[in-house]
Amino acid sequence: MTKEDLELIGGVIKDTRISLEKQIKSIVLKHGVNGKDADQEALEKSARDYIDSLNLKSGTDGTDGFDGLPGADVDQEALEKSARDYIDSLNLKSGTNGTDGKDAVAYDGQDGRDGLGIDAPVWSDGVYRKGMIITHNIGQYFEALEDTAAEPSHSKSWKRVGTAGFRQTGGYKKDFDYQNGDMFTKDFSTFMFQNDKEHLIAARSKAIPGPKGDDVEVKKEIEEIKKDYNEQILELWAVINTLSEDKLS
Repeated sequence: MTKEDLELIGGVIKDTRISLEKQIKSIVLKHGVNGKDADQEALEKSARDYIDSLNLKSGTDGTDGFDGLPGADVDQEALEKSARDYIDSLNLKSGTNGTDGKDAVAYDGQDGRDGLGIDAPVWSDGVYRKGMIITHNIGQYFEALEDTAAEPSHSKSWKRVGTAGFRQTGGYKKDFDYQNGDMFTKDFSTFMFQNDKEHLIAARSKAIPGPKGDDVEVKKEIEEIKKDYNEQILELWAVINTLSEDKLS
């Protein structure tokens, strides 16, 4: 390429640059309209739709990697020294002793409720004050809920204490409200009600006939025979005594 050609190309480039500069200066920039907030849900849906359109599938597991190089042995002394240096760098100092604690203040507790002892009287007709405890039936304890003269276990004025003891209720009654310790007879057997069900205590035994007794008439005849025999013996002794006296005389 000759010098004239180069000068020609240079002139064209210069003219083009000047023309572009004039066009750029003639452009009038204007503000655009305000943008709107993006619709987050629509944006997420669009992203999901795009991902679904790719029909991506899980790839197969890759091959195992190569074994790494053998690790270097740990320098135990260097490791311990590094740990000590780190602790020393913390500038830790022993704390001061704490102050002695104060003795706790003890308070006497409230008196407990009197226990059930053998001093609880046996119930009998009379008036009992609220809070009194008595025994009734067979070893059952009751506490008076109010001043009352009613019999325990038949009145709401009494509250049973514990579940000890027994109560004889006679023959079984279908609609009777049996309580723990209640005893009753059914089918010639004895049962006790405990823990919401009945328990057999004494089953009906099989009758075994005893030995036959002596006939009354036979006994009477034997007694008469014994009496006659004794009378005959007495008469015989009387005869013997008479004969002995005659012989001696």
